[in-house]
Amino acid sequence: MKRCVARTPLVSLVVSGVLASLAPMVTSGGAVAGASVRAAALDASTTPSCPTELPHMAVASSRPDYAMDNMMRSYANSGRGWTGGDGGESVALAGGRTAWLFDDSYLGKVVRGARPESVFLHNMVVVQDQNSLTTRYRTWDRTPLELMNRGIPLGSKRFYWSDDGIQADGSLWVTYSKYYYPGKPTVFGFVRLGEVLVRYSLRTMRTESVTRVPDAARVIWGTWMTYHGPYVYIYGAETAKDGLSTDVYLARAHLSDLVSPWQYWDGSEWSSDASLAAVISNSAGGQFSVTKVGNVYVLVTMGTGYLNRRVSVSFSCRPMGPFTNRKLAYTTTGRGGVYGTNGIPGLYTYGVTVHPELSQGDQLVISYDVNTSDWALLNENVNIVRPRYARINIITSAAAALTT
Repeated sequence: MKRCVARTPLVSLVVSGVLASLAPMVTSGGAVAGASVRAAALDASTTPSCPTELPHMAVASSRPDYAMDNMMRSYANSGRGWTGGDGGESVALAGGRTAWLFDDSYLGKVVRGARPESVFLHNMVVVQDQNSLTTRYRTWDRTPLELMNRGIPLGSKRFYWSDDGIQADGSLWVTYSKYYYPGKPTVFGFVRLGEVLVRYSLRTMRTESVTRVPDAARVIWGTWMTYHGPYVYIYGAETAKDGLSTDVYLARAHLSDLVSPWQYWDGSEWSSDASLAAVISNSAGGQFSVTKVGNVYVLVTMGTGYLNRRVSVSFSCRPMGPFTNRKLAYTTTGRGGVYGTNGIPGLYTYGVTVHPELSQGDQLVISYDVNTSDWALLNENVNIVRPRYARINIITSAAAALTT
């Protein structure tokens, strides 16, 4: 399954054959509601008022976002493309479109809430254009294949999972970590091999380039990417020594050239030496986002430990931290009659991410992944392996001042 730094695997359908190198296949979807425009780039500098606002930052309320749940579920139930999967990071594209990056996903028909036949792919992209969704992946001889499968022979135990993406220099850029199943017991069943940065055409989703990410043996760079002035800020994640929490790092690349040598935050300044990268937070879960609410940067993550259900927020005046004043923001659930998952054994949640293009003002839109330890149920109930959405309302200093 999608990342917890270490991830939990799904049982996959293996298709034998030859290396795929064709253009992406497009599967058109039906009309949906909820198209949106992503927020603008983060400010390039810290505002002077942030230090006085920081102590007042808190969580006002949170709730499920059933409208987003229903939008994704409506498309998935149509059977015209993606029918479920995890990940689901969103990237704002030109023209008001959004790219949804899904991993460990299913294609096929949905019949009475089940998948009678399905194809399992380790990664694909769903493109939202106003009121329609379209699934993009590759094919070879009519066989569906992952959108990113460069150098992966069919039937191989190696595969890519997406980490995050961003639009820059007229293209969609996505970081992928490469994994393989070693054939012997490991904690999560797979081993990470490294990382690449893939450039896609915005119009066709064809692969334009694949660049190896250096210094990615320990750190998963591109766990979160965001704009900051003339740069793309690239956050990295590494499992901490305690094995429960995540150490967070920060690099940057120029917005017009993401494959140029990166610079790394060493705790006081930018350095070209990745080995000097400093930990900017050691209290994150396996997946996290850094976004801006008002004048304050907000780190959104799940709690540390194995499959923690608590979503927390912490705050900083700078994108490189320190992040403090941690608050509980939301508690995830995979159950509920509205989701059609009551009575399902072994449900668990993971992989929280923020969707800046859906967030407005002091309200953040997040999603998280749901799965079950009983893998046989994944095709019997399509509602299990689908993201859930929620809204978190942040109290800023202005709102706090009205209540004091």
